Amino acid sequence: MSALPVAWAMSLILPSTAPKAWGDAVRRSARICVATGKEGFNALAFVLYTLAAEQRVGVDAVSMDDVRAALRNPDLHRGDEPTRLRARIQTILEAQGQYHFSLSPARDVETALWRIYREVGHRESYEDWTGIPPSTSELGRQVAALRDEFVMTDEEAAVLPHVPDPVGPVVLRITGQAKISFRSVSAESVVAVRCPPCKRPRMSVELRVDGPEVTFMCQDGHTSRDANPSLTALRVRNALVHHPGPERIPWESEGTVVIDGDLLVAHKGMRENVNPYSDHSRLTFRPEADSR
Repeated sequence: MSALPVAWAMSLILPSTAPKAWGDAVRRSARICVATGKEGFNALAFVLYTLAAEQRVGVDAVSMDDVRAALRNPDLHRGDEPTRLRARIQTILEAQGQYHFSLSPARDVETALWRIYREVGHRESYEDWTGIPPSTSELGRQVAALRDEFVMTDEEAAVLPHVPDPVGPVVLRITGQAKISFRSVSAESVVAVRCPPCKRPRMSVELRVDGPEVTFMCQDGHTSRDANPSLTALRVRNALVHHPGPERIPWESEGTVVIDGDLLVAHKGMRENVNPYSDHSRLTFRPEADSR
C-alpha cells in the first residue's frame, strides 16, 4: 500500500477534526489496499466516503460493485483525470461543511479534510504560457492504478484483515527552537523557524502534529499552520525519530512529548526520511528563499 507503516500512512490523512465517516473510509481503504497489495489508498478513501454519503449508508455498507463503477466511469478529460468523480467528491465535501472559505479578505480558512482533498487533487499547470496540458493529479494517478484491476467482491471485503490503528495527534513541547536543517554551498547550516506574527525567529514552545497539519506556537502564544513550508507532518515525525536525546522517541508517539533542546527538521529539498542531525544526509544547495 505504501512505503510507510500502515498506521503512519493513515495518520497523515486522518486529522482529529475529520468526520467519523472519513475515519471509517480511511480504515476500510487501508484494509482493502493491504489485502490486495494495490496502490491508491487516498483515492479509494475518498471514493468510499463519497459513495457512503451519496447513498446515506455507513462506509462498510458500500458495495464493491459501486466502488468499481465509480472508478471505471468513463469521465476522463485530458488523460487520466477523473473530472466527474472529482466533482462528486467536492459536492459531498462542500455539503458537509468541509471546504475552503474566507473569514475576511485577509484570512482564508480551509478544513483539514479539504486540504487533504486539495493536495491529492492538485494539478501542475503551465498551459497559459506553454500550451502544455495540466499534469494528472495524484487522485487521477491512483484512480487509474485501481480502475482496471479492482476485482474485490463483497464477500472478500467482509473478511478483510485487521490493520493497526492510525497514529493520533502529538504535541511536541520544545525547550529550544524548531529549526530547518540543510547544508549551504559553503557550510553546514540550520535556520530557526520564524514566527509569522512576530516576523522573526522565536522559541518554538510547541509543535502540534494532527493528521497532515503542523501547528507552530511561539513563546508569545502566536499560532500558525504555515510557519515554514518544511514543517510537514511527515518531516516533523521524522525529526522526532532522529532526535539525539537520551531515549529513542518512536514515530508513533501520541499525546505530549518533551523535546530537550532544538528540534531539527529536514528542509523540504531533502528526502523526507533523512536524518536531519547527520552531516552526511544533507544536500549541497542554498535555500535562502525558503528559510524564512
